[in-house]
Amino acid sequence: MDTMTAIQTPSSWKLERVIALAQQTLDSLRTEHGQIIEDDATAIDSLLAEGVDIPALMRSMVRASQEAKANADAVGLRIDELKTRVARYDRQQEKWRETILAAMQALDMTKHSDPEFSLSIRDGNAKLHIADIDALPRKMVVIIKIKKPLTADIRAALESGKTVAGATLGNAAPILTIRSR
Repeated sequence: MDTMTAIQTPSSWKLERVIALAQQTLDSLRTEHGQIIEDDATAIDSLLAEGVDIPALMRSMVRASQEAKANADAVGLRIDELKTRVARYDRQQEKWRETILAAMQALDMTKHSDPEFSLSIRDGNAKLHIADIDALPRKMVVIIKIKKPLTADIRAALESGKTVAGATLGNAAPILTIRSR
């Protein structure tokens, strides 16, 4: 068999038929012909003599199983390679977005329209900085095994003009929006 040819796995129907035929043949050899079949080698020899090629069937199934395993391994490797490629393309896209944003800021542009896309720069949300988690009010901290600031609550309080000990809002980073047409 050519190594490039896929191994054909017998269908479950065919396997059931071969197994049933093998069982019937062994039963017939034992009951009708009085053959003593006590071990695997004798059973296989008897089936071969009757035209039931169990070794070839087993070989075919094992090869198909090995090929399926090799294919699964190859696909797994390919998936890992593709995940790495996706991460690389995501980083490239982010770098291009940063470059576009920097170019627009350098040119003092907030919008740009093109037949293929439109660009706009808007103010992002102010960044929340937790300077001292221990200074935050108890109602704005969840204690599980470690303290975790309730950033949404802290942000809401700061944005409404309240003072929250241990937290401040910083400058908002610009966000670039790209809409394809």
